[in-house]
Amino acid sequence: MSVTILSPLTMIKLEPDMGRLIRWAARRGLIARRGEDDLGYPLHALMAAVFGKEAAPKPFVLLQEPRRPAALLAYSNEAGDALRRLAQATAEPDAAEAIGLDGLSAKAMPESWAAGQRFGFRVRVRPVRRTDRDGDRRRAREVDAALLEQDRPKAEVYETWLRAHVAGAEIEQASLEAFRLSDVRRRDGERSLVRQRGPDATFVGTLRVTDGPAFAATLARGVGRHRAFGFGMLLLRPGG
Repeated sequence: MSVTILSPLTMIKLEPDMGRLIRWAARRGLIARRGEDDLGYPLHALMAAVFGKEAAPKPFVLLQEPRRPAALLAYSNEAGDALRRLAQATAEPDAAEAIGLDGLSAKAMPESWAAGQRFGFRVRVRPVRRTDRDGDRRRAREVDAALLEQDRPKAEVYETWLRAHVAGAEIEQASLEAFRLSDVRRRDGERSLVRQRGPDATFVGTLRVTDGPAFAATLARGVGRHRAFGFGMLLLRPGG
């Protein structure tokens, strides 16, 4: 696996207007009714509309906490000023208002990571595995990782899955902070939006960097599948 990072990583923060976001997505048929769908696909589409498909930040995570504005955190290979210029030149006003473009803030992430550094982490993941049908990858489907190992506790299966998907670091401790089965919308082979149900897990814990370039690549790429739809953003905190 290549671990080359072409440009420094930037973390951005936006405070989307959730009402405008829902209305923007509903007008485009990206969400059925408020509260019924995961917002990963609408946010994916909205960021592509604001920043362009190539520059749209990912992975990202939407944080919604009681009595606090919704916060959208994301990693990007574009600096904050470059993202603002892209959006100001091409984004339609309703999309810019929905994403909260005026409040965009950004910070540069470290350019290198030293082996031995320890951090706390939080990450929301979709712990699934792709299975072929009769050896035909064109008929592959996603399966909840826990369903393939029903003789083991679900949390244990998901933790094993997580450890296998974080390159460049050793997971020293991990606990399943939240779990649910969630519905997401994705385009199928005919470009129609279809609903998929699957595992939605949030882990917190500590990790130790073992390979700086590989860890940098993990941050930029994200963890697991559905990284462009609200899963896989590895958030770090001090200490460990």
